[in-house]
Amino acid sequence: MTVRDLSFSHSRQRRVLSVLVLSAVLIWIDTTILGIALEHLADPRHGLGATPGELQWAVGSYALLFATALFAAGALGDRYGHRTILVAGLAAFGAASVWAAWAGDATSLILARGLMGVGGAMIMPT
Repeated sequence: MTVRDLSFSHSRQRRVLSVLVLSAVLIWIDTTILGIALEHLADPRHGLGATPGELQWAVGSYALLFATALFAAGALGDRYGHRTILVAGLAAFGAASVWAAWAGDATSLILARGLMGVGGAMIMPT
């Protein structure tokens, strides 16, 4: 197999780059949205009525599980293919995002954010 056989067409390179950039932007937007929504989440009348500790866990559970799962996700990508792990990560991240958006209490939000961290970790090694 030669190097020429491994090269991608210009349009395919652009599509691959677009998917990877979109995936990274999704992770960045998620963090930004939570930072903006913290005040609303703490509101007892219109939000979840989350305590400061629960808000800290909502932020921290994502970061903790993201950092913890990042190396494992890279190893899984090497073993099973980075595309497979990327798609699984996008599915987990998307499902957890929907769960977080419709969370009825702070505990559900914290768990959903943790799953989003695992999904984000699966997205990043690509």
